Amino acid sequence: METCLVTSKKSKFGKELDRLLAERGMSQKSLASQIATSPAYVSSITLGVRNVSPARVSSIAAAMGVDARDMSRLHRAAAIDAGFQLDLPDDFDN
Repeated sequence: METCLVTSKKSKFGKELDRLLAERGMSQKSLASQIATSPAYVSSITLGVRNVSPARVSSIAAAMGVDARDMSRLHRAAAIDAGFQLDLPDDFDN
């Protein structure tokens, strides 16, 4: 019997979210509680299993108290993960 390891690659949104969570000393579980959703949902959007809506990105950003620059980064990452091609320079939000 062969064992198949499934490795998941974090989404762009997931990488940004993890960075912001780490900066704030927050867990996915505490974020889920603050935005009234399940930890499984937060995990699924972090891993790119599910796309996250612009409204949900805004609620996540508000719950975390991020500034406009980081909110823009979250929205941009979520849009890219959803398949949108953004015609912006890589350093647009720097």
